[in-house]
Amino acid sequence: SVVFLTDVDGVFTSDPKAVADDMQQPEIIPLIEVDKNRNIISHTSICASGSSHQHDVTGGLETKLKSAIDVAAHGVEVIIAKCGSESAKQAINCQP
Repeated sequence: SVVFLTDVDGVFTSDPKAVADDMQQPEIIPLIEVDKNRNIISHTSICASGSSHQHDVTGGLETKLKSAIDVAAHGVEVIIAKCGSESAKQAINCQP
């Protein structure tokens, strides 16, 4: 598998930083499936934007997700996890 580390908790249904208090809170999407033609097979919308930080050279979650789709299209499992989280530690150590 391939692990992408990020500074957010995962891929959300909408931008968690842009949601007003009176709006429905975004949900983390636990699984995104991709076919061999790089099409996302999903029943929910996905929010992935570029980085809002000037010092970020990685392109934000949008770039990570595009790269993840390219990898997944070849049948390789991709994990996107928050850096420093328990799930990131498990992913890096190949633990379920």
